[in-house]
Amino acid sequence: MNRIGLKDYLLNEASDSDLLDCAKAYDTANQYGHFDTYDSVEEAAKLCGWDVETALSESRHVESDADCYRFNGYGHLEAVSNESLLEDARDNIDDIIDWLEGASRYDLEGVSSDVEP
Repeated sequence: MNRIGLKDYLLNEASDSDLLDCAKAYDTANQYGHFDTYDSVEEAAKLCGWDVETALSESRHVESDADCYRFNGYGHLEAVSNESLLEDARDNIDDIIDWLEGASRYDLEGVSSDVEP
């Protein structure tokens, strides 16, 4: 698929999860952490090795029914909506496509086979 076709596919035809998978793969490969999300505060606490006090402190600062959670630039957990993540992915689509064009099969693990640069 050429660049224009890939952009059109990701923005207009691909499922939201396919677009987010591409954004997350791009983010992981470039070590930005913007799309690194957790399904719950408990998951973040477990994966980060927080003690109970830290987990309780962080959980007080976020909505308990958010779509997902991520760390902000200050190292604190913040609530994030899937719509916000999709908007960020759409805003960065040119960078994501640039990366997809040079990505290895290893980098694309977890990305739908429908997305072929």
